[in-house]
Amino acid sequence: MFTWGQGAYTEKINLTTDREIYLSGETIWYQAVISESAYDGDSLMSKILYLELYDQHSNNIAQLKSRIKKGITAGNILIPP
Repeated sequence: MFTWGQGAYTEKINLTTDREIYLSGETIWYQAVISESAYDGDSLMSKILYLELYDQHSNNIAQLKSRIKKGITAGNILIPP
């Protein structure tokens, strides 16, 4: 669970994957559910989820953008060999 925002507005992202352990060359299937809290009732919800994978040396090895529709996005990302 990730939380983003300040003050009266926050977004929470619940990211679920198909399993917990992966090897290089495998595909990670994911679903993200985004919820928000805004005191004034206006929706500021993000429209794009940015997903990045890093190796053990903090090098970016894969990235993607996924469109959020009605607070949900799902897809997959390939772990490079």
